[in-house]
Amino acid sequence: MAAITSAATGNWSATGTWTGGVVPGEGDTVTIQNGHTVTINQNITVGADSATPAIQMSGTGKLVLPSSPAADYTLICKGDLNTGGGGFEIASAGTPLDSARKFTIKLNYSATPSANEFRMNSNLTKFYGRAYATSYRTTLTAQAASAQNVINVADATGWAVGDELVIGTTTTTKTQTEAKVIQAIAGNQVTLTTNLSSTHDAGGPVVHLTRNILITNNNDTYGTNVSVGSGLGNSIFQYVRFKNLKGNTGHWSYNSAVSNFYGNNAGATMLGCVLDGGTPAAVQGGNEPQWDIQKTVVYNHSGGIYCEGPSTTNQNHKDNVVLNCTGGSGYACRTGDNGRTWEQNLEFSGNWIVACGSASTDYGAQVGGVSYGWAIVKNNWIYAQTGIGLVVNACELLTDITGNTIWGCSTYGLKVDRSWSAHFDNNKLGDPTGNTSGDILISGREQSFLKGTYTKLNSTTKVVFDTANMATAPQEFYHVGITNVGQVQDRHRTDYRYGKVCDHLTGGQAAGWANGGSGLALLMDPGSTTNGIRWEFYVPVTASTPVTLKAYVRATAGTPTLTCTIYDSKDDVTKLLDAQAVTLTTSWAQYAATQVTPTYTGFCRVVFEAKDGGVTGDIGIDDVSVA
Repeated sequence: MAAITSAATGNWSATGTWTGGVVPGEGDTVTIQNGHTVTINQNITVGADSATPAIQMSGTGKLVLPSSPAADYTLICKGDLNTGGGGFEIASAGTPLDSARKFTIKLNYSATPSANEFRMNSNLTKFYGRAYATSYRTTLTAQAASAQNVINVADATGWAVGDELVIGTTTTTKTQTEAKVIQAIAGNQVTLTTNLSSTHDAGGPVVHLTRNILITNNNDTYGTNVSVGSGLGNSIFQYVRFKNLKGNTGHWSYNSAVSNFYGNNAGATMLGCVLDGGTPAAVQGGNEPQWDIQKTVVYNHSGGIYCEGPSTTNQNHKDNVVLNCTGGSGYACRTGDNGRTWEQNLEFSGNWIVACGSASTDYGAQVGGVSYGWAIVKNNWIYAQTGIGLVVNACELLTDITGNTIWGCSTYGLKVDRSWSAHFDNNKLGDPTGNTSGDILISGREQSFLKGTYTKLNSTTKVVFDTANMATAPQEFYHVGITNVGQVQDRHRTDYRYGKVCDHLTGGQAAGWANGGSGLALLMDPGSTTNGIRWEFYVPVTASTPVTLKAYVRATAGTPTLTCTIYDSKDDVTKLLDAQAVTLTTSWAQYAATQVTPTYTGFCRVVFEAKDGGVTGDIGIDDVSVA
């Protein structure tokens, strides 16, 4: 048993690589000295079962595994694996690890094992496994019946006999998700080693778990974790599997609510990785990391992806799968947090979140806290969630909520809270199975604007307004907030040269979809006889139920003109009411628009357009309501 340092660059098995000519083994600790690169070319067990790291990089010292090693190798660490310094590299971005080869790292080996005794502290780690660029996730092309062992998928590129798959539930019953092993493959037809226990409908999710780089525990009874950070730089993991790892819930810096990753003052890129079987959560980032997580699968963890807290960096979470995670930390997948993410942009798109959560307070995903950037929430597939499917909150400039499919959640499908200028377009909610409490929950607290088209809201879509929260919420930022859900101030920017719209509300919205009160709701000051200025907002409607829009109006001066147009909820294009003239007098009088009947449950866009009648004049609009 000795402390061995490198003497030169060379293979691990070469005596000339090490001081004293002794190749390190079990009981020894290793330091790779500044300027040396040691290449793995054998199975390795190393470490003294003590607080001294099993392997430590010094300066630019580096440990590497080439892209085409001679055999499959395993590295077992009887102490911490510290990759700081020059780092630890497996293959390269241009030439990933040969698909015929496997490399395994086993952590936390000890004669007297305990959980989280030894871990991997990852800095400047760059692991490149065999890619499954299109087939890391796919869908069933035909129904897969129970008691059968054959499935047909859209893409099985690169899959092999012995690989592990997960076939996701296609109902709201989480236990119908099944893990299976491939027995045979013929094109995109896959034979499994055991029969399916449940029927899975065509279009259901199938994810591929096998990777040729594996990080796991030496003994799964005593799990440990990988810690990314310490300020030394960005770690890259491509097509790596992290299996059965477990975070230390009693130590904040080693995953107080996480299992595999803790980003601290550094960043990490994950592409095509798999994290399965661990606790408590799979991925956590905090304290200003930049996380780029794409095409990554999280399966059967007690929690999923959980990143929060960066103040000046971007976050990208795209095309990931979070499947059958109970949401132990309260979220299956989360980016940002209630104003703690500041000067950055955030993209959360193309993710599949299926059968997660365990309590009504859990979320499938939460996106929020973007104060000085944009948030894109697009094309996500969220269903069978216990709790709320998707929460968008505290996104303060522009939020694009587009093309999401959310169904079968135990409370609400989508909750929008404290998000300004939320563009909501082409989402499909509550189909094929409704979200129990409602498909959309509009909650107040500061501002909640909604605009856009609702082409996928069907006749069973439920829209719920959190009137208690909205009524007591602080009216900040121009006093708009929830007194004016759906309002868009002068959406058509060219209108500014033809007049102005002042919507700094002080109340006056007396209806179930607003806060009520008194005072000037809106002042329109048109400046052209030919070009109108517009005020737009959305009102909630129910399919096939007639609606009458009412408002108190007056001409404060001169002879301006005002028209009202109402668009259908089915496409935000078809006009149910086309430029109906609104009678104006110098006294407040109630205008009642001609009754219209919307096609879908959802929102109808209302547009008031004003022009100048030839003499300078203003228009007041107050107490808007629908009946």
